[in-house]
Amino acid sequence: MKILVNTETTSASLTSLSRNGWRKAPENIWLTEEFANDGALRDVSRNRAAAAVKAVAAAIGLKSGSILLLDVMLSLSAPQDWAANCRPIVWPGNIALMEKTGLSLSALRRHIKVLEKTGLIICRDSANGRRFGHRDKKGVIVEAYGFDLSPLKARVEDFEALGQQLKQERVACQQLRNKITSTRRTARALIQHACDGVIEGIWAELTADLDDLLATKLSRKPTSEELKSRLDALTSLLQQIKEAVVPIFKARLNAKTASAETPKNGDNCPNMAPLVVHGGAHIQTTSEESTFVTCNGGENVEEQQPASSSPATGGDAAAGDPAPQTAKQADTAQKSESETIALNTIMQASPQFTQWAHQMYGHIGNWEDLYRAAAQLRSAIGLKVSAWNAVDNRLGPLMTAIAFVLVFEKFNEQAIRSPNAYFVALSAKAHAGKLYLARSFYGRLSRQNQAREARPSMARH
Repeated sequence: MKILVNTETTSASLTSLSRNGWRKAPENIWLTEEFANDGALRDVSRNRAAAAVKAVAAAIGLKSGSILLLDVMLSLSAPQDWAANCRPIVWPGNIALMEKTGLSLSALRRHIKVLEKTGLIICRDSANGRRFGHRDKKGVIVEAYGFDLSPLKARVEDFEALGQQLKQERVACQQLRNKITSTRRTARALIQHACDGVIEGIWAELTADLDDLLATKLSRKPTSEELKSRLDALTSLLQQIKEAVVPIFKARLNAKTASAETPKNGDNCPNMAPLVVHGGAHIQTTSEESTFVTCNGGENVEEQQPASSSPATGGDAAAGDPAPQTAKQADTAQKSESETIALNTIMQASPQFTQWAHQMYGHIGNWEDLYRAAAQLRSAIGLKVSAWNAVDNRLGPLMTAIAFVLVFEKFNEQAIRSPNAYFVALSAKAHAGKLYLARSFYGRLSRQNQAREARPSMARH
């Protein structure tokens, strides 16, 4: 009778055994043994050890199967095994481990080797190669052969420090990703706004530079250094775009504001846009007739109606100015409440708009700054020029800017799909006297405060 023997397998199995016939020890056995001796002296809870190793499992090369097997070994140990001068040794059989983990025998052996190479366990073999153990009446291990978890006890503090570093790295990467997204959107919006405004410039070259920069792929799991390098490149490109675009925008807006403030009859016309935040209703001292435009059903912004522009005085309206709607404004004012919304309330209730406005425009110190920042951010949410002009002619600069801030926030929260339709609908509601913007902002601010107060209570639970 002949027996066929695979000589390659036999030679490989022989080389994997030591001279005494036992399994070949891993290369880092001496370092792991030092960890085991150090860990036997430490007092570490089992739950703390489990949490520490799971937090860094991916970083030290453990996969789900190895984590599951280690978790089963930890559950088989007793709490007193993790006290000082004790070794947490467990001695389950292969069949028991296969039932608890659902692994095959070959997979089980493979994951045991992974835990050994990682330096988390040491296999303590008995004289006959079996795993067994004995405890005294107090449950303390007297004699045991199996899987020694003492190396894990010694490395808990190191794993916790590594886990804290990984957490900080994740937070830093997330913040850098958010800044990259915001910078990229701002650059796109400025270029699009410049093209919409027919501003001459090297927009094709800047767009190509932006596309080339974004086309450069990052690694599968980029580090904070890679993301920081990408953000620096985007910030530098955004600064070039701002230097080319922002001065032209400001010059055009200043010219538009100057033309809008030009008196229609040659007399001095006071500027009715409130530049200071008031706690009560804003009242402009003037001897001329005036009407009120309702904002949010509560904000009454006084606008001047020059007497010289009426047909009785023979005054001519400036070219391009919207026709006055005195009757409709007066009817709306009768239905409104006498309250105002402060500029700082709008900025606090609109964190997304505030962040973008500070990046693209700068500090928002008054209502004119709010209008100019809103005009620059129009293209960032895809708002058409026609929709902006229609609402601006109907509501005026102040109401247009406030309504745009609300649309900008809702669009970034994905609460609306079409900012153009929603923006025009707001102007229609305001025209009908049914728009309550102040209540919307106060409601948003209230919800933010409630969410902020709820976080500490959730953390305590």
